[in-house]
Amino acid sequence: MVANNLERKGKTLWTDSGAGEAITIYAGYDAENEALFIADAIERMLAQNPGDRVAVLYRTNSQSRQIEEALRRYGRKYLVIGGFSYYQRAEVKDAVAYLKLAVTPQDTVSMLRIINTPARGIGKTTVDQIELYAQANDLTLPAAIDRMIEEQQFYAAQPRCGDSECGIEDIQKAGSSNKCASCSEWTLTIIRSARESPPAAAWLA
Repeated sequence: MVANNLERKGKTLWTDSGAGEAITIYAGYDAENEALFIADAIERMLAQNPGDRVAVLYRTNSQSRQIEEALRRYGRKYLVIGGFSYYQRAEVKDAVAYLKLAVTPQDTVSMLRIINTPARGIGKTTVDQIELYAQANDLTLPAAIDRMIEEQQFYAAQPRCGDSECGIEDIQKAGSSNKCASCSEWTLTIIRSARESPPAAAWLA
């Protein structure tokens, strides 16, 4: 096939390796099955040669999630080269932060991550103001926001932050709901509660 490609630049392909094993073709019935086959094959190879390293090549970044999940099931450490790990992507971290807040409303780290995601008109100056107030009064960030809203300390920024409680009240209500039939349904409920603004719509695309 390569030799008959008239558009390619001429080159001579060679290798001094042996013939090696024949290529195996596996047609998985879905992405999860395919990923589990890959992880299982890696386990078999490393069981025979623990010192070896294995590379998995895929065409699109969207394929990485299933493969990463399969490797995690086996407890295998891995490194994504030429792209981001699925779990390191900004939209995934944002969604996880919202889920953490739904379960633990006083999670300061998660609050800092999503306080302006999607955009709510809350700038760095306002966030710095909240952090200073929290430190001075020995409060968590969410507790500081509640008290500052009550004391009307946000000035011009107060209507934007105060109207929605920075989106946290609706998320907490969704988090306490017991009407969801599964974890996946509960997760979608939380993220839908957080995506009031159009920029967040991409999370569920």
